[in-house]
Amino acid sequence: MPSIYQRYVSLLKRYPLPVKIASSIVIFGSGDIGMQTAEVCVDSDKVRSYTASFFATTTTPKKPAFTELFRAPPADFNFDLYRTSKLSLFGVIGSTFLHFWYGVQEKIVFRFFPVENFAHVVFKVFLDQGLPATTYTAFFFVIQGATAAYEKNPDHPHLKNVMAEGAHHQVTNYLIPQMTDYHWKFWPFFHLWNFSRNSLHERIIFQNLASIGWSAFLSSVNEENKRKERALIEDKEGKEEKV
Repeated sequence: MPSIYQRYVSLLKRYPLPVKIASSIVIFGSGDIGMQTAEVCVDSDKVRSYTASFFATTTTPKKPAFTELFRAPPADFNFDLYRTSKLSLFGVIGSTFLHFWYGVQEKIVFRFFPVENFAHVVFKVFLDQGLPATTYTAFFFVIQGATAAYEKNPDHPHLKNVMAEGAHHQVTNYLIPQMTDYHWKFWPFFHLWNFSRNSLHERIIFQNLASIGWSAFLSSVNEENKRKERALIEDKEGKEEKV
């Protein structure tokens, strides 16, 4: 009897694009719901203390118990379905883009490297992590910036300009640092595995699954940066009060 994954692959071969789109909705939607749950049910400060205790070289305060890392959600907590639908939409658009790009990529690579050896895979990763990966990531920041601007100013008389400015701000301030500091330190190595081990149509589901963890990682980095900024502001305000 075929497994669920074998049935999935069978459907994927028969209806590649619709199955990829449906998979992306399920993966990104459920992944965001899980992330929202973690944001309210996991104490990030205690998690930092708990993990730091494993690498401490000096005596540190007693680390919290594992069960103390979690807390009950607030009574008024509700899932942000708009956020979930926005992320799912990005997953749909991204999966569609990757569906067609991977097809083009295969033709280009096989033209230069007809044998599927290590050089074949490396060239495939090189092609993917140039303009396509940068475009894909830039599109994410465009969507993020434009929708954030809309949420803040839904009744602005020049809404299109405000959304364009929000998108421009995200791309100019976060695209290059994100690509150099994080993206190219993980995704090229992931795709060395993905391109060498998975078939053409299976690659997108593994990329989408990795993207959920990647989004959670970037979210934690973003929260840590905000925490540092708040600490700097509070420290500055404290010094000004003393003066």
